[in-house]
Amino acid sequence: MTEPAITVRAFFEKARGGQLTAIRCGSCGGLSMPPRELCPNCHAHSWQPVALAGDGAIASFTVIRVAPRAHAADVPYAVAVVRLKEGVSILGRIVDMPLEKLAVGLPVRFRPLIAKDLTRMQIWVSVNEADIGSVHADQPVSFTVDARPGVVFHGTVTKVRFDATMTQNVVTYPVEVLALNPEGLLYPYMTANVQFELDKRTDVLRVPNAALRYAPPTTDQVAPDVRPQLDALAQRGAAKDPASGAKETKSKSDQGLLWVQDGAFLRPMTVRVGMSDGALSEVQGADLKDGLAVVVSEDWQSPAPSGAAPSPFVPQTQTRTR
Repeated sequence: MTEPAITVRAFFEKARGGQLTAIRCGSCGGLSMPPRELCPNCHAHSWQPVALAGDGAIASFTVIRVAPRAHAADVPYAVAVVRLKEGVSILGRIVDMPLEKLAVGLPVRFRPLIAKDLTRMQIWVSVNEADIGSVHADQPVSFTVDARPGVVFHGTVTKVRFDATMTQNVVTYPVEVLALNPEGLLYPYMTANVQFELDKRTDVLRVPNAALRYAPPTTDQVAPDVRPQLDALAQRGAAKDPASGAKETKSKSDQGLLWVQDGAFLRPMTVRVGMSDGALSEVQGADLKDGLAVVVSEDWQSPAPSGAAPSPFVPQTQTRTR
């Protein structure tokens, strides 16, 4: 008996490292999965190992609902025969996919259940088709996991895959992210909440988005010399709403309005609005400085009653504080 091109042990060692390996007949070129002594096509016994990409489609599958004791905690789970793009088939367990969505022909990709090197973790992120245009290779990523509250991890996009899936008319694309895990805080199959870094600013002034949306409810609160300009100021402040997805022309979209305390009144301050993360926005302006107090809302409080507690059905006088 000749020595096999790749032993069963070597095959599974490579698979645990993320690499599937087949064997190709040196006589007819037929591809098979090890171990094999003779080629099923020409009966030759000249084999060469071949690395497989690991992409394929489900040829058939079975949902296991009653499992051996060692796997009883995992039920239900699915085992499938996967036809790889190179033409050979493998048997494996389907993960990260709801059982009710499994179907013959569904594209899948091989990956080991237990990673060999836990210091380098691969994250698969489903990105909506409306956002996939902003994702690219080498893009910085930050993410959190529920098991490590308060800890922010960082990674890099390594690949944007085009084997999209559709669920309830929503198309998503898988994105591969590589994250270093030198301290071992990340485990396989943790759920990650991922944010992609689209752009970056440093040493800028920021304000809450609520401050850009605020407008005094009455003209009595506005400084008297500004009141004749309120209509024009209102239009200027409405030109930029960081929370909206509307696309404006550049001359209008970067204008914003902040309100600051000026004695007993409020005075507007025109600013240029830059990037926003949904909660805070970058602002620029001649009169802006770090620590400047801006109005974000009004807090209405009832005065403390003297004597007996008033009836809850009697209207109370309101006072306003900022």
